[in-house]
Amino acid sequence: MRGSVAAGYTNRNYDSALYKDSKGVSVQMNTDFFVTPLTTVGIGVQRVIQDSSLGNNGAYLDTRASVSADHALLRNLILSAKLTAVRQKLLETNQSARLAYASFSARYQSSRAISITGTVQYGGKRLGDLPLGVPFDEFRGQITLRIRR
Repeated sequence: MRGSVAAGYTNRNYDSALYKDSKGVSVQMNTDFFVTPLTTVGIGVQRVIQDSSLGNNGAYLDTRASVSADHALLRNLILSAKLTAVRQKLLETNQSARLAYASFSARYQSSRAISITGTVQYGGKRLGDLPLGVPFDEFRGQITLRIRR
């Protein structure tokens, strides 16, 4: 098992009187469990204050939780899956939105210098009473060739 914990305090003082100052505790925790020599399961939680570009709200609270799994199918082929749930809440209001993502990837390491990764991700956003963008569903695919020197 391996893990990390981080904590801090965020204090945002905006120059514009249009935005209210925001402050609060920010935390992050990640833990990896080595279930077998070939499989790792990870759990993560995070709570941070982010800047908002919405109207006269200066910041929102971004709270997320994720669970992931990596498995070495072959010596040079790693399969990964990750689920993430997010809640965004404007500070000093009850307005919020929810996001959820699921991603799957396969990384083939052909040598120490060259790897190819394919990733597929599906996610969506549902608005509570928060007009933070628009609701959406998204399907995303990506292929990456990495050359290290």
